[in-house]
Amino acid sequence: MMTELENWTLIEGLDDWVGLAFIDARTRRMAPSADDGQREQQVASVASSLVSQGLMDAGTVQEHVGFVAWEGPREGWSDRIRAEIESGDIDSWGWGIWLTLTEAGEQVAAELLPTRDAT
Repeated sequence: MMTELENWTLIEGLDDWVGLAFIDARTRRMAPSADDGQREQQVASVASSLVSQGLMDAGTVQEHVGFVAWEGPREGWSDRIRAEIESGDIDSWGWGIWLTLTEAGEQVAAELLPTRDAT
């Protein structure tokens, strides 16, 4: 079962790429009393979980190119996410690491959307 923050991230991914800064901002709203370390741990956990489940790809956004997935095996991406968050500040990892939905992630995210039949 996924967390509320993981669900939010997947739904956001239906519209656009999701920078880790956006996940951090959402974490601030959901847990306003959390300190920087707790928020960073939450962001790393969410991003790593979604990537390791194959629901999102991690990468960068490049001008005139768009999203570029990281090279190398997906199995190492979670460690890379955690290492970059631990070694940098939000200006570095928040805008330097982006997530995009995989095909499987699109399916899961679409299922999370509320139905429009409820009246």
